[in-house]
Amino acid sequence: MRGSKRMHQSFLPFLPSLGAEDRMALRRKMRDFRKIAIGIGVALFVVCLWVWWNRPRPIDVATRVPSEALVYAEANDLPRLLESLTAVEPWRAILGAGARRSSLWGRALAWIGAGRARDVVLARAQVAFIVLDLEADGGTEALNVKPSAALIAETHTSEWRTRSAVEDLVGELARRVYGTPSVERNDGEDGLTITWTAPTGNRRLIANVVGSTVIVGNDEQTVQACIAVRRKEHRSLAEEARFDAMRRRFTDPATLAFGYVSPRGATEIAKILALTYAARMSDDPRAQSAAAIILPQLAGKILRDATWSMRVADGRIEDEYLFALPDELASRIAPSFSPSPEPIHSAERLLPAGTHQLTRYNYEDPAAAWEGMKSAIASQLDRLIEPLAGRVLDAALKPYGIESPRDFLRAAGPEIATAQILADDETRLLVARVKDETALRAEVRRHLRSFRREALGDVELLVSTDEARGAACFVDGYLILGRAEDVRQCVRARAAARIMADDEAFRRAAGDAGQALIATYTREREAAREMAHALGRDDLAAPSAYALATTTLTEEGFRRRVRSSLGLLGAVLTQIAPATR
Repeated sequence: MRGSKRMHQSFLPFLPSLGAEDRMALRRKMRDFRKIAIGIGVALFVVCLWVWWNRPRPIDVATRVPSEALVYAEANDLPRLLESLTAVEPWRAILGAGARRSSLWGRALAWIGAGRARDVVLARAQVAFIVLDLEADGGTEALNVKPSAALIAETHTSEWRTRSAVEDLVGELARRVYGTPSVERNDGEDGLTITWTAPTGNRRLIANVVGSTVIVGNDEQTVQACIAVRRKEHRSLAEEARFDAMRRRFTDPATLAFGYVSPRGATEIAKILALTYAARMSDDPRAQSAAAIILPQLAGKILRDATWSMRVADGRIEDEYLFALPDELASRIAPSFSPSPEPIHSAERLLPAGTHQLTRYNYEDPAAAWEGMKSAIASQLDRLIEPLAGRVLDAALKPYGIESPRDFLRAAGPEIATAQILADDETRLLVARVKDETALRAEVRRHLRSFRREALGDVELLVSTDEARGAACFVDGYLILGRAEDVRQCVRARAAARIMADDEAFRRAAGDAGQALIATYTREREAAREMAHALGRDDLAAPSAYALATTTLTEEGFRRRVRSSLGLLGAVLTQIAPATR
């Protein structure tokens, strides 16, 4: 208005030269102009006020989740998550060139709230995935795990649009997974409930919508538990002090997603993993039986809970984990788990270029670390089975050719590594720095039993007459022990100077390892191919980068940081995508 007045005054010197009618017409035009300017200003103000008022106001999604959730994961800004992933290869290629533009458009939709119902809901939603129960069927050889899970979303959108989006999105998912499911609708006091049931009748998806809140679960009990929380009839996860404290510590403005495994969840998951591992750790039925008794009990006592967070930095995905131990256990094993002050890292100079995975253990005293861990773990068990714990743990090292861990680890170190040369062959190779060669040769002979000597260039191989026991060689101050052909491949790679240490991708990853207790380097090519195939993008070239996972011991437990191109999100999508295609 002030601008219009100044403009009017700037014409005043010219008004005397105009006729009376012209002056009146000009004044009317100026008044009309002011009215239009004022109208536009008011309209813009109203639009801005409406957009500001209609903007999504973040809530704590954990207030919608039952307190007894075993597993919880949340993402509070889906457009931002998508935009961040476009800075990472191969996500940029998989998501497509328009992914960044889509994410920016999603941000606009989130603020304006205009567009297709499904697009607005996806742009504005805060989501949480939970597991309420884990049911394991079968024996140790074929363990079938059935989770009771749900997805909870706060859409920040009107109920009628949320209902439309749910019928569209969840219905599409049900048809992909079930083929031609039957559909049942029930609009009652708890809102709209839609059930999609597979033709076989043994699987179903249940979606419940009230207001702007959506619950999608795979069984009725899980959905009802979430509804009870929404009604304030049941305690929420947000009210759990431990969960709240861990989330505050592990989230910051850069965090894209957060996850938490409760103490009961950690126990249940650890027990399932222990049962699976018990069946694979040894060919001896007695060792398997002992492990099946001890490991599940042990799993429930050594892990307090677990936390996860995700962010993107420097073109890589960073997944950070904390596996919290009971206070007395963490403090008890800490003295034994000190890293070597001057680690010698040369295992990669004895492995062929393109090696799929290398895990390096960097302990100042490997024998003390092993015995300290055994002692601490045994202290958590019942006294009746405590003596068996050491034998079960020692048996876990036999597949690596270590018959007597105590004697072997005293003669080796500080650097001990395991390697998997091919992605599709899980056979492991042991590479250990030699500290006491005489004692270590005695341990190798104990493992190989009867063997023959074989010359390969300047290296002598000891090849067991029992093919299952493999071969060994001492070279450049290291012991290589494993399958005979793998040992030969390492020796040939060293002679030809085609080694892992010269791989530029490996060197880039190794620069971030620092003084970690455990560092694992995994070539991502095969995993990227699997993810691209799962998402229907077989045309994409797989990256040659190495993912790096480092593990350190803190006063709370084991902290693990993984820098990769795919992240935990990529691994999860690889598993679930085939079921939805």
